[in-house]
Amino acid sequence: MSARWQTMRFLVAGGGATLTDALLYLGLTGQGLDARLSNILSYGGSAILAFLLHRHWTFRAREGVLLSQGGRFVLMVLAGLVLSTLLVWLFATPIGAVPAKGLAICATLCLNFLVSRLFVFAAPGRS
Repeated sequence: MSARWQTMRFLVAGGGATLTDALLYLGLTGQGLDARLSNILSYGGSAILAFLLHRHWTFRAREGVLLSQGGRFVLMVLAGLVLSTLLVWLFATPIGAVPAKGLAICATLCLNFLVSRLFVFAAPGRS
């Protein structure tokens, strides 16, 4: 599949996972939960959805070993979670929790696509 189609699929699948992340985050912070803890919970929940969507639809990586892909995906998610939580931590007070989360989403989007394509779901022989 071409990089263009993978990019389009990544945006659709990632958009669904990101929407899940954002809605969970809004719900948790709306209930008074700390913004940092809300970010960890919402990001983790949406990561599970993202893995399934990207493995089966975006990258069609069915021939890869599930545990190997899952392990690489977890590493990517942890890196994204650190970046996302750091940005929320740095910017939630000066610009607000919701704009800080928006900034974190944008920052992790490009990172996640590149790492997914080149490392997590790379065709055997390409990784």
